[in-house]
Amino acid sequence: MRNFLKTVTSAYLIFSLSHAALLPASLNIWIQSENMRHILKWSSLQETCPFVNYTVKYQGEFEHMQNTWLDAHSCNEIVHNECDLTLDLSSDSDYNIRVLARCGDSTLWTQLPETFNRRDTVLLAPDMSVKLNRGRIEGYFSELPNHINVNVRIWKKGDEKNAFVKEITDQKFHHDVQQGDEGIYCVTAEVTLDITNRSNSTREHCIPVWAELRRSKQLPSQKTTCCIKGSGFQSLQNSKHSFIDVNPTATSWCRFSTKHCFSRRSRDFFKKRFGATRQSDDLQDKS
Repeated sequence: MRNFLKTVTSAYLIFSLSHAALLPASLNIWIQSENMRHILKWSSLQETCPFVNYTVKYQGEFEHMQNTWLDAHSCNEIVHNECDLTLDLSSDSDYNIRVLARCGDSTLWTQLPETFNRRDTVLLAPDMSVKLNRGRIEGYFSELPNHINVNVRIWKKGDEKNAFVKEITDQKFHHDVQQGDEGIYCVTAEVTLDITNRSNSTREHCIPVWAELRRSKQLPSQKTTCCIKGSGFQSLQNSKHSFIDVNPTATSWCRFSTKHCFSRRSRDFFKKRFGATRQSDDLQDKS
């Protein structure tokens, strides 16, 4: 019996020591905070201890004075090596954060080297796309931050002082351009953190909104066309508004040859927009 107990005790010690050796001296731990979303991350130990689990605890200024720790929401004995602390770190306090790694009967505590304050979050401009749909400017955000303000600013080029500002609560937004107020319109989105008075903006997205574009998504057509001869095309090129300003996709149909063909609607558009003079020479109806 005594020999059996010695054998069991020796086996237990060997088992404990072998598993203790699987844990390093400390974990590599850091926090990634963007747009008020705070993700704690640390180096994984699963290669050395396949059944390792982690528990995250934190303390604010009050808990620090009381020498107590709080359990992080949904991060108790987890197997993955990250923890979303967005809901837990909900005040502007300086937080201490630590992770407990457990491998069998062996444990390892590692604390974040410095305190964390959510005011230090990194502000990133949202990913925004803008398009024109029959005179309506439509925008879309691939993702919106949950705990930060997003405002869209829309203005007509040359009239920035009268910009339209809209607070965004949904991934999609739109803005109707009033008839008779066509031109080049620009859109930016700005994220703002009120507690620090910091902000970050997207680049300007500018698109042309002309009356003719309200009725059709594409100017050119395979149907009845009119051709602008070389002299007429040069007069358009040298005009105040360049060819690309009028229609960014126009080059798809322009071959820079002696004749440049457009739909009847486009012909009327150019005549109205640029006032072609020698219409009998420059504009010939092919229909």
